[in-house]
Amino acid sequence: GAYAPSLAWTGAELGVSWTDLRNGNPEIAFARLDPLGAKLGEDLRVTVDAAASGPSLLRWTGEAYGVVFMDTRENPEGNLFFTRIGCE
Repeated sequence: GAYAPSLAWTGAELGVSWTDLRNGNPEIAFARLDPLGAKLGEDLRVTVDAAASGPSLLRWTGEAYGVVFMDTRENPEGNLFFTRIGCE
């Protein structure tokens, strides 16, 4: 399952991050979509850890996507993490 999506529009494409359960625990995933909603490339797994991740907040900086998310890998109550996702 997937839940808690966050969307960001670049002016040419849409980015989406969400909490994904396909690997057995909550992880953050990301995908790019064209203006009609067709997927551009494969899903990107943003987090790969046994800890729980999510929810996420996605923004477009003008040059890259930025995703902020909660993750329990260092603290059972959760810490905020940030990652940049470039568009090649």
